[in-house]
This record gives sequence, structure tokens and C-alpha cells, in this order.
Amino acid sequence: DDARSIETTTSSEQCKMNDVTPETLASLFDSLCFEHGDKDAICFQENAQSICYFELQQASQALAAQLYNWFRPTYVLLDLRGHVAAEAISILACNRISIMFVPVDIQ
Repeated sequence: DDARSIETTTSSEQCKMNDVTPETLASLFDSLCFEHGDKDAICFQENAQSICYFELQQASQALAAQLYNWFRPTYVLLDLRGHVAAEAISILACNRISIMFVPVDIQ
């Protein structure tokens, strides 16, 4: 009945209605890079090393380019074995080229 019907719109329809471009994880991260570029994004306690925002951005852009230009996958399965930086880079790279990232653990 009409009293119980709920009008729904998809996020893409809502964006068209508001003339707003939806932001991706990668685009939000790129905005952070402009603000925090040389600051540490990931710090490793075991060896006192770190990776800054620009390094993550460059590595994810390079991986995205390699995946897109060489393989054009529909999804990526990776066993990163707890490598936080590699996982962050992979997630951002997959997001940049709109493919699914699926972390796996083969152990």
C-alpha cells in the first residue's frame, strides 16, 4: 500500500540529482597526500621505519598502472602475510582501477 512504500534512490542517482561526483577511497587518499605528503602514513614498530603518504600514493599508482596495462584483471587475490604497507598499496591500486581486492590467507 502507498502508506508503507518507501522511495529509494541509488547512490549514483543521488549524485546525479545533486550534481556531485562520488569520491573513491583513492581520491580521498590523494587529498590526504596534498595535506600530509611527507608525513608518516605507516610506521613499523619492529624496525623503526616508516612510509610517508607520497610513497604510498606513488606505489599504488605504479601498481595500478601495471595491473591495468599488463593484466586487466576483474579482481586481485593477494596473500600479503601481514605486510601492512603492501596491503594498503594493493587496496589503493585496485580502487584506482575499479577492481575488487580480495585478501587471502593461505596458511
